Amino acid sequence: MHKKQRLALLSAAFLSMIPFAHADLKLNVVSDYDLALNAEHWKEPKNDQIPQGLVHEVSLSNPSSPYSLYPKNFLQQPKFVVCYVDCKTPDKFKLSGDSLDKSKMSDWDLVEQSNVYYWLSKYTNYLNQNFNFTPKWFLEVYTNHKVREEGKLLRNNAFYNPAKNTLSFLPASNSFLFKVMGGKINRSGFDPSVVLHETSHFLFQHFFADPINDEISGLNEGFADYMANTFLNNPKVGLIMLQGKTLRDSSTLVDSSGKLKAYVPRLEVHDLGERVALALWKSREIAPDKIAFDRIVMESVQELSQNPFAAIHDFKNIMVKRIRYEFPSQDAAKAQAQWDLIFPGEATKIASLAFLDEPRKNQAYMGFKIRQIVSPEMASMTGSNKDIKANFSLIATKVLTPKQHAILVAVDNDEGTLTTPYWIVVDDERLNVIGAFGIDKHPVTDKEEMKKVKEIAAQVITANDFVKDFVSKVKIFTQFAKGQGELASAYKLKKGVLTETNLDMNGDKVKGLTYSFELKAKLLATVLTLGNLPDIDSVTLYSLPFAEGGPKGLPTLNEQKIIGYKLMMKSGGGQEVILDKFRN
Repeated sequence: MHKKQRLALLSAAFLSMIPFAHADLKLNVVSDYDLALNAEHWKEPKNDQIPQGLVHEVSLSNPSSPYSLYPKNFLQQPKFVVCYVDCKTPDKFKLSGDSLDKSKMSDWDLVEQSNVYYWLSKYTNYLNQNFNFTPKWFLEVYTNHKVREEGKLLRNNAFYNPAKNTLSFLPASNSFLFKVMGGKINRSGFDPSVVLHETSHFLFQHFFADPINDEISGLNEGFADYMANTFLNNPKVGLIMLQGKTLRDSSTLVDSSGKLKAYVPRLEVHDLGERVALALWKSREIAPDKIAFDRIVMESVQELSQNPFAAIHDFKNIMVKRIRYEFPSQDAAKAQAQWDLIFPGEATKIASLAFLDEPRKNQAYMGFKIRQIVSPEMASMTGSNKDIKANFSLIATKVLTPKQHAILVAVDNDEGTLTTPYWIVVDDERLNVIGAFGIDKHPVTDKEEMKKVKEIAAQVITANDFVKDFVSKVKIFTQFAKGQGELASAYKLKKGVLTETNLDMNGDKVKGLTYSFELKAKLLATVLTLGNLPDIDSVTLYSLPFAEGGPKGLPTLNEQKIIGYKLMMKSGGGQEVILDKFRN
């Protein structure tokens, strides 16, 4: 049982003695989203303010668990809690009678927290009543939440964190430059469509928790927009946050640049999500029973989750099949035409499995030790480990078609030895993994093995780009160590330390060098970039001597080949990539 659920149970005895426990709670919220379309409302409000004509007092049943531990107050239900900034410090309001009495809390802070609680309450009740949905996990929600990334305070956003099952609504921009340039934006927690969108990511997590392909992240974004659209009966997202302007519109066939919202490979997830939401919204307009169609959408996502290698065209196939069954034939034909227009083409299938039987010749291979170093603050916020390792070796490649290839990948264990090789089949055009096989030729189906496949999928899909990026970075850092290159125009090299060390190469310890140096941003570069230079703290280069020249394309420093780097940011985050296996 979640800690806050336990504490809520402890408070039950208090509730029976409180006179307002069964009364309605009065909250000031944005209760009518459609009113935000009226441009007249937005002529006067300043940045991070809502017109008074959009804020109304509503009555809502009192929180079923308003106390987690006296005297700390929460707006809490059995399955979620809405806290101001975080859930660790006491809220700055008191429940008094049927209203909230603020203390050291601005009116707008109170409106935001009330607004998130109001819409979250209505939406979860709606999901339960219409789709029998009850969350598996307790959801913590933070308004005006302070989040830092690489030392900078993030603003103008909201996000769901599946690792901790939390929703965060961030502050709006308040910088002088933003205001001077006429920027107007409201914090995300003011906007009902944003609240519903982020909560729908939480819903999606129940249906499809561990996708391998990024296209499912696009489906997640489109699903979140669509669910917000349906609940509000409005295809526009972001009207309150953008002060009457539209962030995304699920009813328009063209995007903000005037281009048709048709699928092309490698779309950014929100752009792909726009196309998903469009196809779903247009189908819903035709649907004879709107709620029944929403149920079809949810069931289709659940069906899709049975295929860990699913991509967006697999979802299209499931939806079209269900539409044909549920809609009258003429309406089904109209809906399918929309799907074919927005998502032309078919789901990708593996062209041939002959590569599994072909003998593998000795050929060049390379392996990398990769470590993503997460800053303590970010690790705490996301619930991730401080060190995320993804060591792998690229052993062999088989071309199946001009747009498909299979690559044999060996995952490294903690001791640095190769283990559990997998053949992973990649759709080169759409950048999706479409299958994985063990060296026993059997498809990977075991959940634990699938986790390993997922961990290396991103590197495998973009293996060529990964290698190019690695070579590019070591060249840039090596040039900087020599006082040259683009990095030298923005940073000073404070001090460098050269150290002898032993490095792994092909399973052996080899004597090499590390060269570590600290960086300091130049004043002029800081001014010209308006303070947006990356806060790089230090770089370490790793090098080894090679008798026969070593890997081609890698730079030389101190008469040795640079085989890796470690980049550290001032926030404590960073990345380390070292070539530790190589054969021509």
